[in-house]
Amino acid sequence: MPLRMAEAALAKGDAARAADILDDLSDETLIAPEEVLVRLGTALEAAGEPEKALVAYRRVYYEYPLSTQAVDAQTAIERLETPSRIAPDRFKRDLSRRINSNGQTR
Repeated sequence: MPLRMAEAALAKGDAARAADILDDLSDETLIAPEEVLVRLGTALEAAGEPEKALVAYRRVYYEYPLSTQAVDAQTAIERLETPSRIAPDRFKRDLSRRINSNGQTR
């Protein structure tokens, strides 16, 4: 039900409301948290909150590296991440992601 409410809010142009709904939902135990986080990033981006959107997209990219949503998150990160928005721990997280993706470094 909350996903549909968020979709309806986005359809009505109320990205901030959709982001609030999805943010609340992302705090719960979910079957597919990566899907909710990508939608949250999209809503935050539409609401004019690129820094917060990056946080959601990074969670998907780093915490769910094998999910199909990780590709969408990567695309969004590349679109939004300006030099001033690069996370200070990016190298460490990228290394950890590579190790966690396949159990060994590439």
